[in-house]
Amino acid sequence: MKYLFFLCLMFIALFLCSCAGSGNIVSVVTSPAYQELELKNVKILACINPKGIYIENKLLVKELGEGNPDQVYQSFFKSVFVNSVKRYSFNNSVTYETFSIDSLSDVIRFSPTADVSSPIHLPKTGADFQKDSVQFIIFIDSLRAYSGSGVGFMPGVWLYSQDNFSHECKFFIWDNLKKRVVSYGLVAGREPVPFLVPRKNEWTNSLIKMTREIMRKTPFYNWKGE
Repeated sequence: MKYLFFLCLMFIALFLCSCAGSGNIVSVVTSPAYQELELKNVKILACINPKGIYIENKLLVKELGEGNPDQVYQSFFKSVFVNSVKRYSFNNSVTYETFSIDSLSDVIRFSPTADVSSPIHLPKTGADFQKDSVQFIIFIDSLRAYSGSGVGFMPGVWLYSQDNFSHECKFFIWDNLKKRVVSYGLVAGREPVPFLVPRKNEWTNSLIKMTREIMRKTPFYNWKGE
């Protein structure tokens, strides 16, 4: 009886960890034409839709600097995201700008989990973004920064509360020369935080982890950046 109880407890702990632990969320679709490629020294444009940024508690943005929370966060995002894209790609040329979601047409839906459908806005094949100087464009369609609690598991069946801070986004990558989608999906990076109050270090690390998950399924991913 005690052995059965022990097995049940282990199963529950592992199940809860898999659902709410500190692991990263990854649900990415990559076009077969790009799955075996390895491209170096390509020019990348990183973009974000400023209207799609959602910060759960803007009071926490003060950890990133003084001033208007939206402007402070966007400045922080630009610096960390661009540097992370450089880190996880075989190139040194990454530029950045904002864009309006209204400029996109067509919507593809995919399911990051069995019971959740999350719309990703994708341009039609052949769309022209008037960005002739770059080969690939990384679009952050929407972005969430939020805190949450999960369950951790330690040897000996010790259960404990795990507080996390997460950056989560919907994105797609566009081949600007061939005018088609490279990949798209939903990814998130999580970082443990004390008492759900993230410091700048947790903001930065969770954003870096999110960016790494975007880059892993690209033809210009540099695994040496790990």
